[in-house]
Parts: sequence; structure tokens; C-alpha cells
Amino acid sequence: MGDRLPKARVDDLHVEDLPGELIVYDLARHRAHRLNQAAKLILQHCDGTTTREQIARVLERELGAIHAEAQVDLALAVLARKHLLDGVTPYRESRRLWLRRLGLAGGAALPLVATIGVPRPARAATCLATGATCSSNAQCCSGLCLFTICV
Repeated sequence: MGDRLPKARVDDLHVEDLPGELIVYDLARHRAHRLNQAAKLILQHCDGTTTREQIARVLERELGAIHAEAQVDLALAVLARKHLLDGVTPYRESRRLWLRRLGLAGGAALPLVATIGVPRPARAATCLATGATCSSNAQCCSGLCLFTICV
């Protein structure tokens, strides 16, 4: 992964620290990211002064992680892809490669970053009331367009 010191992005983010997870809303991209405990711990230690090896030791100590360096590398690749790290990063390898490197068939023990698109405020406030003509579920306040009518 090189000698770069990972640094978390701080501009245009709203962060909610919850027990066991972290919610990060990217104001520039209108995306919300939910980080599980492992990804949360990794991102919180991306301060630009802590090496990935040091972050791995924290992961081992705090969560009892095995293959901690590979888990950190995977998380950094995902965090970079989600634009949560500052600057250009070398963290661009595939999840499949990291799963092979970790020797895991599933991802239960891995750092997880789940992302959802969030509508812009003007669009979020604009929806069709029950009985209005619609062409998709997304148009209806109820979320259900049935036979071109919001129900």
C-alpha cells in the first residue's frame, strides 16, 4: 500500500458517532455512509500521522481482529473509493483480491461501509400526494405508485 499516511477527509462532511458505528454524510456528493465498528475505528485513526501498520495494531487490540493489516488495506481502499480520504490515494485494489488475501469466503468480519444516495433537500420535500398521477414509486410520498396512481 505504500508509505502514505492515510488521512480522513473533513471538509463537506457531517459525522454522527454512534455506539458501534459511524454515519458520515457527504454534503458535496449527497451520499450517506454507514461504517461498522471496524471501519469506524480505521477511519477515526486516519489522521495523517498514523501508519496503516499502527492502525492494524489498534484493530487487533480493540476488536481482536485477525489479518488486521489486510483488513486495514481493504477498508482504506473502500474509504478512498467512497471519497472519505483526503487527496489521491493508492488504495484501489478490488474487494475480491482482499477477500482472497484474507482467506475469507464471506465478509462478516470485514470493515463494512454501506452507502445510500440521499436526495437533495428540494427533491426530498417534493413528492406526490395520495391519488396523484405517477409513473414510479419514487415520485409518491408513500413510496408506492400503483397503476399510475400514488396510494
